[in-house]
Amino acid sequence: MAVQALRILVVDDDPNLLYILSRFLETDNHRVTGCTTGEAAIETFCKNPTDFDLLITDLTLPDRDGWEIADQVKALRPEVQVMLITGWVEELDEKKLSQHRIACVINKPYRFDEVQKAIASLFQT
Repeated sequence: MAVQALRILVVDDDPNLLYILSRFLETDNHRVTGCTTGEAAIETFCKNPTDFDLLITDLTLPDRDGWEIADQVKALRPEVQVMLITGWVEELDEKKLSQHRIACVINKPYRFDEVQKAIASLFQT
């Protein structure tokens, strides 16, 4: 289920998870920029908003939440896809997902094939 190489901004406050997910995505030939804070992610995106096709962000971060990061990204480039990763196992409100224009949600702990399938469904050619 290969997808063209994407430019992905990944945000997770756990540096180990950020590293592992980034390396995994790179094995699929994606170009990954990683950030451990919401503030860094927003700053990185704002500097070069055309450099990204996909935002993958954790929902719960110490400084900003995934909702706010998604809103900032979508305000600059509405066409950027947003994938939310969360450890909250209960279902997220569909209305809230739609309001923040979240394309898909992956629950932690996730498997890499789940991430691959979600990316493929967002970027089918």
